[in-house]
Amino acid sequence: MPEQALSDAQLQKFYREHGELNPNPAWRARYEEAIATYQRLSVAEFASPANQESLWRERRITPVGPGEAVQTQGAYTDSEVISALEALRTRSWPVETKGRAAEMQAEFDRLLTLVADRHSGSRPRAKLGRVFAALVPSETNSCLNWKSNKRVVELVLGAVGPIPFPASAVRVRARLREVLGEEADLTEGVRRATFCWWLQANAEQLLAGVVPPRDEGGREVEPVEPVETVTLWSANKQLRGIGAIGGYVETYRAVVRAAEGGATPDDIASTLEADTEGLSLRSCRSLFNRVRRFGFLENRDGLWFPSEEGQEFVEDDPAEVFVEKLMVRIFGPAHLLRLLKEGSLQKQEVYSAMCEIYPSWTSNMMPSSIGAWARSLDLVRVEDSGNLALTEYGVSWEARLPDDLPVPTALSITDDEVMTVDRERVEWPTLEKVEHAIVSDSILKDFVFAAGQLEALHRAWNFHKTKRFVILSGLSGTGKTALLLHYARVFCELLDLDPDVHRSVVAVSPDWTDPSGLLGYMNALSADPDFHAEDALRLVIEATRAPHLPFFLILDEMNLARVERYLAPFLSSMESGEDLVLHTQEEAINGIPPRVKWPKNLFIGGTVNMDETTHPFSDKVLDRAFTLEFWDVDLPEFFERKAASTNGPRLLEVEALLTDVNAALRKIRRHFGYRTAGEVLDFLTVEGSVESVNWPLVDQAVFSKVLPRVRGEESPDLLGAMEGLRKIFDDRSMSVCLGKLDEMKARLISTGVTRYWS
Repeated sequence: MPEQALSDAQLQKFYREHGELNPNPAWRARYEEAIATYQRLSVAEFASPANQESLWRERRITPVGPGEAVQTQGAYTDSEVISALEALRTRSWPVETKGRAAEMQAEFDRLLTLVADRHSGSRPRAKLGRVFAALVPSETNSCLNWKSNKRVVELVLGAVGPIPFPASAVRVRARLREVLGEEADLTEGVRRATFCWWLQANAEQLLAGVVPPRDEGGREVEPVEPVETVTLWSANKQLRGIGAIGGYVETYRAVVRAAEGGATPDDIASTLEADTEGLSLRSCRSLFNRVRRFGFLENRDGLWFPSEEGQEFVEDDPAEVFVEKLMVRIFGPAHLLRLLKEGSLQKQEVYSAMCEIYPSWTSNMMPSSIGAWARSLDLVRVEDSGNLALTEYGVSWEARLPDDLPVPTALSITDDEVMTVDRERVEWPTLEKVEHAIVSDSILKDFVFAAGQLEALHRAWNFHKTKRFVILSGLSGTGKTALLLHYARVFCELLDLDPDVHRSVVAVSPDWTDPSGLLGYMNALSADPDFHAEDALRLVIEATRAPHLPFFLILDEMNLARVERYLAPFLSSMESGEDLVLHTQEEAINGIPPRVKWPKNLFIGGTVNMDETTHPFSDKVLDRAFTLEFWDVDLPEFFERKAASTNGPRLLEVEALLTDVNAALRKIRRHFGYRTAGEVLDFLTVEGSVESVNWPLVDQAVFSKVLPRVRGEESPDLLGAMEGLRKIFDDRSMSVCLGKLDEMKARLISTGVTRYWS
């Protein structure tokens, strides 16, 4: 494209040649017919679902290729969307070009977000651009995808930088009016719109002085981008799969948007963390690196900006540029499409076949993640039978793949000698020694462990010589994590080991969909192979180097994410005895070998809270774990221990209140643990000595810390528990709690369900 815009003389010449050649007359006729259709409709006719569906599917104006697959059905009956589109037909826009472009772009972006959030999940940019072309024909054109829009902007306006549609179209049409004059009628306006497509599609010939040949036969030429076979990287260069992530493409796009205007990696990660629910800062930094290695970001003078491909990635739906990179750079997606070429197959059949192609995938975890990406990109769909099948879009991409897909060479599975060295046997502590150490431990004097819990944990962690995997489930705040931590600490101290070296606590993040949060990941941006190891992996490697010593991996809130996904390599290896695969390189990277023997001295303990914010466990997880349940709470014992350890004031009336409230909630399993009870007491005694109970403060504390636990569907048990609470609160004149409880009960009776938050 020229750096400067085409001159007035060039535009006039090319427009004249366009008229003489008369390309695509049937397309222009359909284009004009479509516009006239929507201009004639009354307000009521325009608002009908049938006409709204026709508007969103209006191929007479132009097909939008893969954009046709983006779903917009819900918009056909959305009154707010319909009213906004109706307003476009008669709206008066600013006279000044830039102001008109800005106002139209703002309305386009508002509608795009509205439809995406309510009805699509994706951003139907191309479809909405076509709707604007139908309803605001004098200000638009048919260059709706990112590439064609960019080319026509460069030709008509010059190197002004990327301008999104429809602002770009407004400015392009304004320049054409300056050069060619006002449009005489709708026919002339449609010719200007289609001229924009013809101009950018034939720019190289026109600028070289070659007039495109006349189409004597009147053959229809669809205004779409040419399709070429994609060239895939060799398997040894491709990344070994791509982990699933919530939001998929939109999450990756958010990274690019965070770099608009220039930003440091930390700025981008912080913006992403603030704007994306459920992503930790560490995950956001990892995402930045993933997006950067796809080439969607570029460094300029120390800051990162969206690259040209990154701009295209953000603008176009579907994300063609992303799908191409997925096929070219990632091992697996192309094979998935090829496997489904001949027809639908069962998921297990597909994923097992992919593991046969690449045996280093020892489970279906990575093929499943690749399948999730393919479904999110509308390349693959799940049939009613549960089978996987290619979509129309997936068929078009499979046709672009080469006949022979890259296959990785066999990787060496030789162990590093340091990983298999045999060590002397160390006698581990018995249950008797562990119990004695915990009972006499000064740190644990105010901890309450129910009878038998410590013994159950010790036996569960030691009865099997390979699967040392324990899950502690139940009520939040009952000391599950504390029990694991202090057992590990005492166990190590009895062996004169440093607990900080032999124990690692990992907080599970809700966005974990693959093992990278535990095992780490390859950094493909480095010139040389570089592996980023996480704390859990370092502990695993230390355990393999010292098989005679214990190592403890504690996963806190482990079911905030799906355990069978992020823990898949651990689950497979501990059960089968096969190697734990750490990465897919042939040699050690940064001291991390490709694989290690499963460390039989690795104790894995996880805590879980079973509520609506967490994921259930699959049988694959439960079959390998020993589960202990923590639901019983001994508040009187806790109050005694707390008072003994702090020498603080005793609020016996408050302790009695908390005991009564907990008993009432115990019947519906909404009672609370030691943490909540302790925080209520600390709230009341934060200023030191308390002479008497301040009941308004007690009322507030229970309102804030206990009542949020009361929720559920209408049942005799829930109504009975609420009635029991009401009597407890009424006896103590706790008006704040009473008011909230009555409000919640009224909602329960009227709607059949209640909760604290309304």
